[in-house]
Amino acid sequence: MHYAAIRQPLNPRAFIADLKKRITTALDGLSAALADGSAGGVKVTARKGEPWITVPKLEPPDEPTGLQALKDEVVRRWGPLTELSLAF
Repeated sequence: MHYAAIRQPLNPRAFIADLKKRITTALDGLSAALADGSAGGVKVTARKGEPWITVPKLEPPDEPTGLQALKDEVVRRWGPLTELSLAF
């Protein structure tokens, strides 16, 4: 019943075979992207003689529209003590 809920087979061999297939497909996609330069700056390098995956830092996203108004309304309703917990 639980396996059906999470859409997984009862047979462990079938589960592992599907998992291997998905991992292989994903790694093949990564390998192709690394080869053609479309990996978004991800690189495989070496660190202390071992393979190392380097991922570039992303710029922080813009604050969602209306978030400051929401924060202001929470502070207006429940006071400045909540302002400390809204510093996200």
